[in-house]
Amino acid sequence: MLPCSKTLKTLFEINSIVKKMVEAMNGRVWCESELGKGATFIVELPAAS
Repeated sequence: MLPCSKTLKTLFEINSIVKKMVEAMNGRVWCESELGKGATFIVELPAAS
């Protein structure tokens, strides 16, 4: 998979509520894309202790 294009990153940044919530929980969020197949947005959160 390839990193998302600048356009997809811009669209993702519009959804800042999700990004802020994930970062507040010490997680991370990103997207990957494959030409002609679309994009996958990934949210990674740490396991509960």
